[in-house]
Amino acid sequence: MNPTIEQMMLTIGQQARLASRAMARATSQQKNQALSNIAKAIRKDVAKILTANVRDVERAKASGHDAAFVDRLTMTEKSIETMALGLEQIVSLDDPIGQITPFKQQPSGILIGQMRVPLGVIGIIYESRPNVYQDKGVELRVDPKTRSLLESKQFSNLVDATEEDWRTEYLAPILSIKIVENFDEAIDHIELYGSKHTDAIITKNQEHANRFLREVDSASVMVNTSTRFADGFEYGLGAEIGISNDKLHARGPVGLEGLTSLKYVVMGHGEVRQ
Repeated sequence: MNPTIEQMMLTIGQQARLASRAMARATSQQKNQALSNIAKAIRKDVAKILTANVRDVERAKASGHDAAFVDRLTMTEKSIETMALGLEQIVSLDDPIGQITPFKQQPSGILIGQMRVPLGVIGIIYESRPNVYQDKGVELRVDPKTRSLLESKQFSNLVDATEEDWRTEYLAPILSIKIVENFDEAIDHIELYGSKHTDAIITKNQEHANRFLREVDSASVMVNTSTRFADGFEYGLGAEIGISNDKLHARGPVGLEGLTSLKYVVMGHGEVRQ
């Protein structure tokens, strides 16, 4: 009898937990060698990966998934090479495990520092690979004011937007567009409907750019560049397991530093991700 998903994940998690003790003793050189070996194996098995992916794509289509889902699921030689490059990029980074912050002496005489340790075993399930969907036919969902403006420009693929459109992440070539009265209303709109993931402003006004960086509360805020750069590989972080919108990340007692978070500030001059 085939195991259930729950049974399979439990077994994998238990095995990973046992292996984690050996991993904790691994040196940086050993971990880097393992990552390099995985990158080599990925390149060696490109044909096998693509063959397996074809089966996944066929099952997705047969199950009635939409084109955007299928596109995210589809892998290419280029996307597989990017996976290998991401692992090699990690090898080039400093190993944070075991790093200790400068010790601080307390009135009691004790020295306090912090050591970076592994988070532990993490289970990850991806419904589909989050590749960016590319298509020439983009649907525009607009409010009445925007419709009156764009219709004069002979845009034919306009759809009336609803309140839900401002909140929806389509993962498809659909843009929800709204014209606002001023900069403050734009910030308010982002605060109300944004996902806290990534937001960008296109402007020649430096004051607006600076305010946008200060006031928009997202994990990444960008000026004059594509939000598609919001990616661990593009940030030089190597392969990533996902992007977190959370702030609360402290472990143990939370002091002033634990009440802060980090966000990326990305400046550009109109660059787009290829």
